[in-house]
Amino acid sequence: KVTRNGNTVLKWEPGTDASPGSWVVGYQLYVDGKQIARLNGTQYVGALPKGEIEVRSVNVNGLESEGTKIE
Repeated sequence: KVTRNGNTVLKWEPGTDASPGSWVVGYQLYVDGKQIARLNGTQYVGALPKGEIEVRSVNVNGLESEGTKIE
């Protein structure tokens, strides 16, 4: 997590899906359990409220993975 010009820059490794016939199509970004963004890629640049940041992979069926915390 890096802050540049007042924006937070988050990057993470691509998610995988072990389910047969399924794959990751996007990501959900949460702060303190509240969804704040839906993303197609592995980067977020923008303002973020203070709190615990978590990213979840979303598969082709719309199911979310367990979250990964970003420090």
